[in-house]
Amino acid sequence: MPVTEGGERVGSLTRSENQDPPALTPDAILKATLLDEVSDIVLVHDIDGFLVYVNKAACQALEYSADEMYGMSVAQVDHNAVRTRHIMAALRRHGRCVFTTSYAGRSGKEITVEVSASVIKYSDERIILNVARDVSKRVQSQERLKLRHRRLIAMNNQLRLRNERDPFTDLYNRLYFERALGRIEGNREYYPVSIFLLDIDGLKLVNDILGHSKGDIFIQKAVSIIKGNFRNEDIIARLGGDEFAVLMPGSNREVAGEKAGVLRRMALESLDEPLPVCYSVGFATTENIFKSLYDVLREADANMYREKETNREHIFAVVSKSLWRLRNEGYHDF
Repeated sequence: MPVTEGGERVGSLTRSENQDPPALTPDAILKATLLDEVSDIVLVHDIDGFLVYVNKAACQALEYSADEMYGMSVAQVDHNAVRTRHIMAALRRHGRCVFTTSYAGRSGKEITVEVSASVIKYSDERIILNVARDVSKRVQSQERLKLRHRRLIAMNNQLRLRNERDPFTDLYNRLYFERALGRIEGNREYYPVSIFLLDIDGLKLVNDILGHSKGDIFIQKAVSIIKGNFRNEDIIARLGGDEFAVLMPGSNREVAGEKAGVLRRMALESLDEPLPVCYSVGFATTENIFKSLYDVLREADANMYREKETNREHIFAVVSKSLWRLRNEGYHDF
């Protein structure tokens, strides 16, 4: 039977209308009245999960009248049956638990609540007191903050990539390459280390004779060749203009020499193409973890320029001839 005071319903502590209510003391009536004035949702159910008392806040939040909710299973409010079983098991073991869940009202609208549940004794019976606070707005605010945080992380990653990547070729830039040198230097697991420097031959000629748009295509063709000849773990960077560098951790002089031979052979073979994509190659290797990788880089640079000077006149003549032939024939699609 519902608890009344002066003809006004203030709650119920029995499940069945056919059962006689327990004798209510003034103290019990006072407590029920006070619970009705609490702004938090109060649900009281028996050990089997059937509601025996709800306060006004519960009726307002869940869109039911008190009469409709008496005798209702708590599972009709909290639809997560697995969670409900776990909570009941925890209550049987510990007598109290705190959890977050969702309550669904008559219309199906869900609210997120933080619940403090306790086992209490009433008239020689154990009942469960659930005091639930609606935290939907707080949870929504937290979700918005999480979303904003994820967006900030994504923006930060984009900025980091912009700071690490050459925007035209999408290769690493000089800054990233120099940081990689510092990160690898002296770390035994990366040794031996080989460093390549490559300089594209004829880029200025392409820009002058065919235009900068064709020069951009020329660079992309060279990048494609370079990327196709190194491993995924190798660090390929555009240092600027027509100069590229490759850091090859774990590669000895023999491996680097074979790689340089392949690149030079491809450059020579390209001399027979309508537009040769030529480049000068230099590399250096160290197994000494105490040697500065910047010294290795300078050795590779010196070797590259030595090769460039050796082949300069021949490359210039071949590339220049090919470019003028392309321009005169109106053939710009390469």
